[in-house]
Amino acid sequence: MMLTRASPLTYAFIQWKTFVALSQAEEITSVVEKREAQLIAEKTKVEARKKEIEKDAAVIKTENQTLQAELKTLMQTVNVEKKNLLSRLEEDLKREQQENKQKLDEATKQFEEEKARLKEENDKLREALKALQGEESAPQ
Repeated sequence: MMLTRASPLTYAFIQWKTFVALSQAEEITSVVEKREAQLIAEKTKVEARKKEIEKDAAVIKTENQTLQAELKTLMQTVNVEKKNLLSRLEEDLKREQQENKQKLDEATKQFEEEKARLKEENDKLREALKALQGEESAPQ
């Protein structure tokens, strides 16, 4: 094939096609650049939000550790108080049992004394009754 010189009309057509192609390329480049700028802005927002979330997570983690330490301290305090309370209750129970035992011993002693007194009085009354019955049956 032989190269021939292009006519001015062909040359103008090629220039026009080139101009159209360059215009379309510029439009495409502009759209791509805008989209790229949007993506960069979105990425920046996402990274900023990620940093906020990481900060919040660090704060929450610290608060959690603090709360766990406080809970541990409170549980230890509760356990100590529980032991102290149980000790006091046991002491109170022993003291009450001792007092009740003393009261029971005293009441038992009084009961036995009263029982002995009543038995003695009963024996005297029986003797008096026998004596009276003996006098009645004796000839007059």
